[in-house]
Amino acid sequence: MVRNMNKMVSLVALEMCGLMLLVACASTTDQFETQVINGDYSKAIETYTTEIQGNTSEELAADEFLNTYMEERWDSYLAGELENSEFDVTIATYQKLSESIPLLDFTTIQQEYATVEQARENYADGLEALENKDYAGAVEVFIKIPETADSTYEEAQEQLEKATVSYCEEILKIASASVEEQDFDAAITLVQEAVNLVGTTEQLTDFLKETTTAKYEIEIAQAAKSSDFAKVLSLYKAATSNSNVTISSTMTATYATSVEQYRQSIITRSIDTYKKSGATDARRIVDEGLEQLPQDDKLTTLVELYQSCIPVTFKDVIEIDTDDMYSSDSQVTDTFGNTIDASYYTRSMWTGTKSVTLYLNNRFTDLDISFAAEKLKQKFEAVIYGDDMALARTGTVSGEDGITTLNNINVSGVEQLKVSITPVDTYTTIYMGDEQLYRVLTDKDFAEFL
Repeated sequence: MVRNMNKMVSLVALEMCGLMLLVACASTTDQFETQVINGDYSKAIETYTTEIQGNTSEELAADEFLNTYMEERWDSYLAGELENSEFDVTIATYQKLSESIPLLDFTTIQQEYATVEQARENYADGLEALENKDYAGAVEVFIKIPETADSTYEEAQEQLEKATVSYCEEILKIASASVEEQDFDAAITLVQEAVNLVGTTEQLTDFLKETTTAKYEIEIAQAAKSSDFAKVLSLYKAATSNSNVTISSTMTATYATSVEQYRQSIITRSIDTYKKSGATDARRIVDEGLEQLPQDDKLTTLVELYQSCIPVTFKDVIEIDTDDMYSSDSQVTDTFGNTIDASYYTRSMWTGTKSVTLYLNNRFTDLDISFAAEKLKQKFEAVIYGDDMALARTGTVSGEDGITTLNNINVSGVEQLKVSITPVDTYTTIYMGDEQLYRVLTDKDFAEFL
């Protein structure tokens, strides 16, 4: 009997100890939760580190509470049941707890909170702008609100649509007034800014197309009327590359007429310039025309014509035959100190004619050429032939005469040019050089362009 009584006392004692432990555990967890709820993070940390940490079951219970409580607070905040200031306390408490409780992770909610907070601020700013009829400002604010902002995004989209409609109406009204004043650029710029802000709409797109087309139609017509054909061409090219322009038959006809007139003005100016200052200046004018009319047949042909006027040397044409005449790159100085750049020379122990024959292919009209003997007493005669016909000669000259030059030798229609040198004495060295083959244009050359 006594033994049984002792046994019962022992069991009761054990049960009491277990109950006390449960109560103690419960009170510790409750205490921690209360401290967290009250925002008393310092005490909560103390309770966790001294009473909970190291006890797996209590750590799990604390972690479950923290996650559940944060989710509840977050849902309340999103539902508008919790003020920003209240949720800020929760965030601050968790921030401190996270420094001591590694199991806690609420970075995602932190990020979402910041996003929603900014979205709500933007939404409020947008409503204020809308109320003040600052439609552009309202659009700019509402459009910033991301989809992740939950219900704020949906509300913002509704307000954005209203703001966009009002903004576009306002812009189109102002732009239409500019069009009435013929200020197309201002109208187009204004509407394009609207497109950049709200995107394309049917009304904005139609206005841009109509206004841009009208702008080019009027400007092209005005340029044509003032005979500014280069401007017509530039405007037409710009119009064809502008997606908002509808090219009309009138614009195309004006362009075609202006092309003809512009081309002829370039041709006339270049010919007049050639007669005054030569092929190089004339070529510049044609190049100007080719910028507007690339690969134009007439202008390209005219360029080639002017190109033929640029002087070339014998080294730039085809050598057909030589007879005791040799190529030279020497610079020769005569008895008076004058020099020529020699292209050919002959050095012979005997008298007799030496020559070089070149293929001109009827490319040139004129030839300038100089001759010089190596020594004072050396005598010679040079003769220029065109297709076996004598065109010019030096007569008998010597080194004492210095450099002998023949200018403006007519080589028009010459296929083959022959230059012969006949030394009068033996042991003679004669040089020729400073030659220039070129073309002088006449009205006949320009007949096809006029």
